[in-house]
Amino acid sequence: MSKNNTLCIAEWQSFGEKQIREVIADTRKDKAKDIFNEFVEFTKQEGNDKFLKFKNSTTLKAQNYVGLIQTKSGFCLEILPKTFRTAKDSEGFAIKNCVCSSQKSTHPLT
Repeated sequence: MSKNNTLCIAEWQSFGEKQIREVIADTRKDKAKDIFNEFVEFTKQEGNDKFLKFKNSTTLKAQNYVGLIQTKSGFCLEILPKTFRTAKDSEGFAIKNCVCSSQKSTHPLT
């Protein structure tokens, strides 16, 4: 069984540790927190506010960007077009088991 390490969200959708914890196979709370902190550090870097912004201290929000952001630990955030949402799933997606491959990002976490 392969470990899922990709969180799929839409443009303008928010996420936090809870959503990361729901997709990783590792149930340790610290693992999700570490991954979320990698995204926090990425968001704080100059110029990266066009990808992610702070909604509050525990939540980040995707901006008008569609693509893949991969952390140093290998966890991926896939941001899909907001038109991907369906009326039935207006609060999220029906996508299950997104798998992040070894794709290179034009904006890797540094």
